[in-house]
Amino acid sequence: MQFSVLPNFKKWRAEPENLIAAESRIRDADMAREIMALARYSILQQVTMAMLVHANRQAKSVLWLLMQHDNYY
Repeated sequence: MQFSVLPNFKKWRAEPENLIAAESRIRDADMAREIMALARYSILQQVTMAMLVHANRQAKSVLWLLMQHDNYY
């Protein structure tokens, strides 16, 4: 009788540890997902800023060309 109870007791004692480990893995996965989302939004923000800078430079170039054209005449 004692031999059959002992493995069940060890299994019962290991369950909280397994639960804690599983919960930790879930939290780690959630954290990784949030970090990836933050990185994605950061990259999108940087790309948006670069596009705005580029568009602003192009607009200034066109304006400069138009002003040169007016000064020519």
